[in-house]
Amino acid sequence: MKFKRSTSRNPRLGARNDDLPAEKQESLSRPRRPFKGPTRQLTLSRYISFFLEKNDLTKARATAERALTVINYREEAEIFNIWTAYLNMEVAYGDEATTKEVFQRACGNADSLKVHKQMAAIYSEADKVEEADEIFEAMIKKFRADSDDVWTLYGEHLMSTDRAEKARDLMKRALTSVPKQRHVPLISRFAQMEFRKGDFERGRTLFESLVTAYPKKTDVWIVYADLCLKHIGIEAARQILERACALPLSMHKLRPLFRKWMEAEQRYGDEKSRLLIREKAEKFLQSSLDDMEEVEQD
Repeated sequence: MKFKRSTSRNPRLGARNDDLPAEKQESLSRPRRPFKGPTRQLTLSRYISFFLEKNDLTKARATAERALTVINYREEAEIFNIWTAYLNMEVAYGDEATTKEVFQRACGNADSLKVHKQMAAIYSEADKVEEADEIFEAMIKKFRADSDDVWTLYGEHLMSTDRAEKARDLMKRALTSVPKQRHVPLISRFAQMEFRKGDFERGRTLFESLVTAYPKKTDVWIVYADLCLKHIGIEAARQILERACALPLSMHKLRPLFRKWMEAEQRYGDEKSRLLIREKAEKFLQSSLDDMEEVEQD
């Protein structure tokens, strides 16, 4: 969750702080314990938001610190949400030193990889590109062997900030750093980036390299066809699915390819193309049944 400066009042918070009696003002700065579960975390988050609306960073920080002490350490999701609120607050209202200090504490007291991802996302949303770059580089250095996300999230960030060539160089770095068995999904995700934010022809080239080297990976064919359908058109998707359905694969692997092709034609094709795919599907089904009968006879 991200907290922004706002002049509007939150009706759930009631009257503004300076309109309340002194004892009520004091109680606002000391969140109590009775709240449990998500309700408590949301209530504490609203206190933080309230003080930020009042431009009272000191009390907002005190509330965040209080929240971190009253929430049980086993309630990891709630604690992570408080750290997220705290980091958002420091990026928006604090300075480099306070942000770094809270970030380091969060890494030490919550899932460090999740905290790195969240910090990078917060910086990106705040248009702090250089700061986000630093977090992504640190994330790659620390977690590159554990998660493909560290590479693809960084790639998305580079593409989103008009640095497509750097994203392509990053993919090359990734392929030299992760085990070979993870190359196919990694290349697929970078190819998807090209379709969405880069050059779809480069995306096609990457997918062509994958389906040529690994023709039995039907999931890659389907993702490739979906992207072509969305970004190029039905004819490009049709050609891909026709090639895939002509491969000597098992009925188990071919069935989802035919299903995808039929769905595409039903939505974007014409009567002639729908008739063609129905005929091909029936022929495929009959051939599969004949093969099963031959096996039973043998």
